[in-house]
Amino acid sequence: MKDSELVIRKCLCNVLDDALRPETIDMGRSLVDHYGITSLQMVMLMTSVCEDADVPLTSFTENDLAAIETPRDMANALQRVRTGGNRNAMG
Repeated sequence: MKDSELVIRKCLCNVLDDALRPETIDMGRSLVDHYGITSLQMVMLMTSVCEDADVPLTSFTENDLAAIETPRDMANALQRVRTGGNRNAMG
């Protein structure tokens, strides 16, 4: 999980392009309400996370993506995909 969290922390800092540092990201805070991420930024974030983690974006279902509210949710979804726990992904 740590590897997934590090990827997400770095990508979130890059997408937000502000003074955040990866170690200051609170994995339990809302991406929208706390970090102010827009829908376009969410697409950019998921794309960059998938590229850095070497996981196809198509591994995630619409439900997976809709359920992501926090960086921790994203890390959990990424971990499920990496371990083959997502049987309903588009492919």
